[in-house]
Amino acid sequence: MCHMSACAFFSYISIVFIKLVPLQPIKSRPQFLKIATLSVVFCCSVVGGNISLRYLPVSFNQAVGATTPFFTALFAYLMTFKREAWVTYAALVPVVTGVVIASGGEPGFHWFGFIMCISATAARAFKSVLQGILLSSEGYNTSVSICLSSAICTFLYVFGL
Repeated sequence: MCHMSACAFFSYISIVFIKLVPLQPIKSRPQFLKIATLSVVFCCSVVGGNISLRYLPVSFNQAVGATTPFFTALFAYLMTFKREAWVTYAALVPVVTGVVIASGGEPGFHWFGFIMCISATAARAFKSVLQGILLSSEGYNTSVSICLSSAICTFLYVFGL
């Protein structure tokens, strides 16, 4: 929560007072819902990752997190129909294979922790794809996106999630 609050505060300062980038207000309800969805997905990824750390060792959690590019490529294809070069997909095979092998040999393996870790990893990848869509379709720049989504995340952490 401290991280999100600091991101929202310093992004706001850099946009409004220092004027590094122009302020882009939210213009419509659908636009707000897109930003809120991005924020909820991010919050879920953080919460899922923290829950998984209760059941899995940090090293295994990090190994599973290395599959984020696999999920990013998958979601990018499913949501935008954007295909990568075959070399990109081929490079992901050893990473996913390594996680599968590590999962079988992990002495501290716990199914619930693994499911939460995979869910958090997939949510991080989904957030990246959503953010790319938001930045390209809505014309937001990265600073405004960070400011708005961080403010919503802070609200969610304090009042709901």
